[in-house]
Amino acid sequence: MDKVAGVIDVSLTDDTHEVVISYPASKPNTNGVHEIVIMPRYARHLAHVLIEYAAAAEAKTKKASSKL
Repeated sequence: MDKVAGVIDVSLTDDTHEVVISYPASKPNTNGVHEIVIMPRYARHLAHVLIEYAAAAEAKTKKASSKL
């Protein structure tokens, strides 16, 4: 699990090899939408972490399907 901006966690599921993004519960904005607002450097870090986890998830999916 990686942590971005101290509050956003990124991990993989064990069974379906999907990327999970977890963040603390937030209050919806005036339109009823929950938002994650982070500084640009944290947004870049989150993007890099998501790319790494997506690659790991794809590799695990390919590995699991090759065993079938």
